[in-house]
Amino acid sequence: MPRVSVHFRDGLEELLPRRRKAPVDVAAPPDSTAVAIVEDLGIPHTEVGSLLVNGRPAGLMVRPADGDELTVHPFGQEAERDMGSPRFVLDVHLGRLARLLRLLGFDAEWSRDADDAELAATASRENRILLSRDRGLLKRREVRRGCLVRSQDPRLQLDEVTERYRLRGHLAPFSRCLICNAPLDRPDAAPTGPNGSPAGGCPSCGRRYWRGSHWQQLNAIVEEIRGGAEHAG
Repeated sequence: MPRVSVHFRDGLEELLPRRRKAPVDVAAPPDSTAVAIVEDLGIPHTEVGSLLVNGRPAGLMVRPADGDELTVHPFGQEAERDMGSPRFVLDVHLGRLARLLRLLGFDAEWSRDADDAELAATASRENRILLSRDRGLLKRREVRRGCLVRSQDPRLQLDEVTERYRLRGHLAPFSRCLICNAPLDRPDAAPTGPNGSPAGGCPSCGRRYWRGSHWQQLNAIVEEIRGGAEHAG
């Protein structure tokens, strides 16, 4: 079996499931691809931005030879620079993050009943970014674009996704239903809420929205994101 040396750079080594000395020496099965070697070490391909083999750029499907040295760099913001406003699909454990993304105006599909196969298929079919804390899900071959969410706190998760995909340039706050993800009616074309403030409604699920105290709390999150403020929590 070929033996290869794998160097993880720029914080990617922090995703290794257990502490390892750098570099990681691996005895790889014959004809293993670079991506298979990286994923066998616990890091999904969605987290890899670029790969060098013996100092030269290479694709993830390259088959390293005995004695080769792999240098793996993480996903970078430049990889999504021209993608426009991104669309997401989130796993069953990220429902609160889905609501926060919808608050900012992003198309964020989520269902508590979706299994891994359905999530991967949706991401592939609809060209959505799959957000998950499940490494195995992100390793599925059909998942082309995805993100391993690090934090367990939904508000910090929102910061992660905002930074990685440069969401500040695409904000459209309060334009989507927090419950079902559908675009909302314009508040100025709808009846007023209980306190007399403009109210908007969801044409899909019927949920009504107005500028009450809860709106103020949500707007504070929007302004934190808009201003790039670091969340302390």
